[in-house]
Amino acid sequence: MFVAVDNEVYWSEAAKYHVFVYDDDADEYQNVNSVFLEGENVTGQILFDEQLYFASKKTWRRLRGTNPDYWSWEPIAGAIKGPVSWRTLATTPFGVIYPGNDGHLWIFNGFETVRIAEHFVFSTDPSTASHATFDGRFYRLFYEDTTYPELIVDFFGFPGRPPRIIQSTRTATASHYDPSTNEFYMGK
Repeated sequence: MFVAVDNEVYWSEAAKYHVFVYDDDADEYQNVNSVFLEGENVTGQILFDEQLYFASKKTWRRLRGTNPDYWSWEPIAGAIKGPVSWRTLATTPFGVIYPGNDGHLWIFNGFETVRIAEHFVFSTDPSTASHATFDGRFYRLFYEDTTYPELIVDFFGFPGRPPRIIQSTRTATASHYDPSTNEFYMGK
C-alpha cells in the first residue's frame, strides 16, 4: 500500500495497511523518496498498463523496481501536464483522462500527455472537489461551474474522430460507474 503526503510517498509492509490512520512517525511506513520537488505535491496515483504512476499538477513519474531495495523514480519526459486531483482521473483504453490546471482536458498514455478536445477550455477551472467517471464511452466530470456543472466527453469513434463535448446542468456530489451492471450512480 502507498500513501502520498504532499510531495512524499510512503509504503507499508504486508499486513500493516494503516494508511487510513496515517501517522508520519509510525514505524510501519518507509519513505520511498520525494517524488516531486518541494511545493509540487502529489495530485494523482494510478495503476495503468501494469505500471504505477504518480502525478503532480505539472508532470507524471513512474515507480520502477520490484521491491523497495530496487525502487527508483523515472520522470516521463513527454508528460508536460498532470491532473488537478486524483478524483478527476479516469482510466480508459486510450490512456488516463483528466483536467489540467490550464483549463484543458488531457490524456496520459504512459509516455506523454496530449490535449484532447483542443478547442474546449473550461470557463470555471475544476478543483480538488471535482470528480469523474468513465463508462467505456463517456467521461463525465462533475465540477464547480454554476451553469453547467457536468462535462461529458463522448469518445465514440475515438481516436479516429475527435471526442464530442457535451455540457449538462446535472449536479452530483459523487459518481460511480459499475461495469458489472453497466449502471452509472450519482450522489446528490
